[in-house]
Amino acid sequence: MRGASDKVYYLRMLRLLLILLAASAVLAALTSAQVLPAAVDAAAWEVLGVLWWLAVIACPLVYWAAPGLFHHIDGPLGRFAARLGHGRRDAAELLARIEHMGKPHHMVQLGQLYLHQGRWRKAAGWLERAVALEPHLLEARYKLAQCYLAQRKTPEATELFEQVYAAKPDHDYGTLYLRLAQCHHRLGNDARAGQVFEQLLRFYPGHAEGGYSYALLLEQLGQRDRARQLMREVITAVHRSPRFQRRRTRHWAWKARWWLWMH
Repeated sequence: MRGASDKVYYLRMLRLLLILLAASAVLAALTSAQVLPAAVDAAAWEVLGVLWWLAVIACPLVYWAAPGLFHHIDGPLGRFAARLGHGRRDAAELLARIEHMGKPHHMVQLGQLYLHQGRWRKAAGWLERAVALEPHLLEARYKLAQCYLAQRKTPEATELFEQVYAAKPDHDYGTLYLRLAQCHHRLGNDARAGQVFEQLLRFYPGHAEGGYSYALLLEQLGQRDRARQLMREVITAVHRSPRFQRRRTRHWAWKARWWLWMH
């Protein structure tokens, strides 16, 4: 798993460096031709220099120290890279299959492709069609809920997450618990959010993001002692986890330490 993740990261960084190299060449040509005003030219080089620093030093350092944090802040770049890849060709193939056969399975695949690219509206449109044709498709409902959550349509996302939860609580290896609890927390349903967080930590003990999020909820409810205990458990669980998993969840331990220091 780590090797595949590293390969995606290296390809993404290579693509970013090529884009920056092309931008530098274009800016150098414009500078030589004296097309841009002096102030704009100087500002453009400063911005480009910062981007080079981020790409060459900051991003590799963050990825080496905490890949989970890197992937969290790298979301927009990852979605943009997905659009530049084989997205158009894959989408065209799926559209042709849908036009020819009209199967909801292909609609789910196309919706998932657009979801991976960050095109929430297009993804939601195809997933809604798939759910309308075959309401029992849990994966379509789950992906559609993710689209609604990304679009800040929390009530709609919560309803779909609840439907998937009622049919298969352990869907997506605990992530369903986490997203459902976070949705209820956003809506102010703290009792239901706490119940789902408890189930998440019961069936997936040591879940770093779940433990951290539940601790924040408990703090808001005035249960600071229990919140501190959970933060300590997050730190312990991350340190005791296998190395590949510790690299991905290390930033939650950092956040838990910071919270404990602040409180």
